[in-house]
Amino acid sequence: MQWLQAVVDRLLPVIRRDCNYVNLERIRAQSTWDENNQMWHLPKLTIEKTQLPPARPYCQQHAIHCNNCSETSCLYSLVVVVVVVVVVVIIIIIIIYTFLSRHKVVTSEAAH
Repeated sequence: MQWLQAVVDRLLPVIRRDCNYVNLERIRAQSTWDENNQMWHLPKLTIEKTQLPPARPYCQQHAIHCNNCSETSCLYSLVVVVVVVVVVVIIIIIIIYTFLSRHKVVTSEAAH
């Protein structure tokens, strides 16, 4: 009996978590002894498939997963953000270019 318990203890960690035999106490409670045949009737081995709910779309506008945003509104919000970033970058480049060109003019006039 100790050998059998050692085998069970060794095998229990490799049984899938979604298998009903992972809980031996529940299996023992569901098992019945047949006096006529002098044997145990064990519950059928089952795998419980858990279905996950479908994923919700990610909304850039709210920076969360939401159900009330359409994909087009989220895409539109993303496009607006990209356009604003591009415009800001262009303005920064123009300011830097203007500053550098004035600095070069002053430097070249001082050289003459």
